[in-house]
Amino acid sequence: MANRAYLYVSDTEGSDNFRLIDGPPESWYYDSRHNVPPAWLFFFAAADVRLAHVQSWHQVRLVSPRLVAVERFHSREPLLRALLGDAVGWHWVEGFVRDIALTAGTSLILDPNEIVMGGGLGEDEEYADHLRTLLGMLDAPLPAGPLVRDWWDREASVGAADARLRLLGTTYQGREYSDYGFPDGYPSDDS
Repeated sequence: MANRAYLYVSDTEGSDNFRLIDGPPESWYYDSRHNVPPAWLFFFAAADVRLAHVQSWHQVRLVSPRLVAVERFHSREPLLRALLGDAVGWHWVEGFVRDIALTAGTSLILDPNEIVMGGGLGEDEEYADHLRTLLGMLDAPLPAGPLVRDWWDREASVGAADARLRLLGTTYQGREYSDYGFPDGYPSDDS
């Protein structure tokens, strides 16, 4: 079974199942393996958490107008910088946000369901409530409160080699590897 979360730009409202779309309109997307990259949540507000009716069940989706999501991310940059520390060079984050800002589509959608794998509506509602609480904490004034710091430390506890993938995910644009918004390829981590 795939164990991924997806972040993508679309003209839909997120009620589709990203993995089941035949020839999805989203040729561009980020995905992750085994976690929901915590930097992805910086795009969303508590009001963006939805229970989408997908086939015969409900799944959690986070859906925001794309440009609003990019503005929200920028407003939370001081918190993200404080949490990231030296784990990931800021140029990677800038490329990541630039990718999303420049991708055509009205909505930014986060589909965490392969990671969460809720067993029923009650569990999905609990996870949705958890996300709403967490997203509300991301808007608290600096410095980061202990609950945000604890959440970040749990999500970001990986070796340095895996930090960028765990915190930002991987993007696909019709090819296997990510350029994180750098059209000339990867910059060095020293830049």
